[in-house]
Amino acid sequence: MTNQPRVRRHHQNVDGPFYVTNGDCMSCGAPEMHAPTLMSRDAHGHCFFTRQPTCPEETNEAIASTWASCCGALRYSGTDDGILSRLAELGLAEQCDFRLKDEPKPRARTCVSFEFAIQPKTVAASTKEIATYLVDCFGKSDGNDGKVRSRSFTEVGASFVYEWGYALTEPCRATFTIEPQSDQHRWWVLISRKDGHGITAFAISIHKALIEDTRFRSIQWFTDDERKSGTNVGHSLPY
Repeated sequence: MTNQPRVRRHHQNVDGPFYVTNGDCMSCGAPEMHAPTLMSRDAHGHCFFTRQPTCPEETNEAIASTWASCCGALRYSGTDDGILSRLAELGLAEQCDFRLKDEPKPRARTCVSFEFAIQPKTVAASTKEIATYLVDCFGKSDGNDGKVRSRSFTEVGASFVYEWGYALTEPCRATFTIEPQSDQHRWWVLISRKDGHGITAFAISIHKALIEDTRFRSIQWFTDDERKSGTNVGHSLPY
């Protein structure tokens, strides 16, 4: 394990491994959204940690908030191998004060498998129901200029494109593909971007949508390589 150069913490951070660096916060509000019980902001909009995580669920929130930081202002100064590995897999190793000697490479979990617990229906009907639910969830998202485009339904699958960034020369796009697995009760949602940029934000949005609806059960996340290799046991979270 190697030690990274120390940086100055915002003075209102509570003592502990997760912290916000001083003066780097851009007041985007994203980290606080992912960890509302752990974070707050000062009169100038600068965020900081008011509490440290005390259970696995809160650790998940702290990791998600560190990922959500648009400017890398959130950091981890702890030495827990599990947390360091998870942050490294998210491409956040540079935001850790300590680095694992053999840290894992970034691994994007872009494929989610789940059971769709409904009365027996045709594959086409179930596919349309899943896709319509996810499209509606994206349509309800606040604070962005994104729109759902190019919906497509077939007898064996569905897809839609989420498009945003209309101020750019070329808008950004993420494609979501829904398809059944060989087990008639399980499904895949596959997330992809042609521009090569990150997908974790969309994976988190899909995960939240799935866990909020009781029709979706036994949710597991995989990298694309894990899915193609036939790995049966995935991860409970995309991050």
